[in-house]
Amino acid sequence: MILGVVGWIMLAHVPPTDDWSVFARQIAARVFALGAVSYAITFVARIYRSNAHLRAAYEQKAHALDTFSLFARSNPEEDVRNLVLAEVVRSVFSAADSGVFEKGGTTEHTIVESAVPLAAALSKQRAT
Repeated sequence: MILGVVGWIMLAHVPPTDDWSVFARQIAARVFALGAVSYAITFVARIYRSNAHLRAAYEQKAHALDTFSLFARSNPEEDVRNLVLAEVVRSVFSAADSGVFEKGGTTEHTIVESAVPLAAALSKQRAT
């Protein structure tokens, strides 16, 4: 809204002239200045959102590390502890989407989908 008001003021107060080239240069300079300011505002807002998202993602990873020992102690079965460890490692070391670049169509997997191949590998390892 503020950018629109500033743009209106800048474009409404172009000094009158009979020479169209002077008029065109003044309008072009003002439009370029408005474009540069709007690009800068958009860039700063996107970086701020990206950093806010990364902060939340890293806090989530820190909480996963903090609660791992509680989850590991809560169940005496080693298979369950291995699954919890695998999920904590996946959540901590997975790349956090910052929001700056698009994901490119990758899909997220749930814990159950991630645990099925791990459980199969663990059962094969115990069988040998």
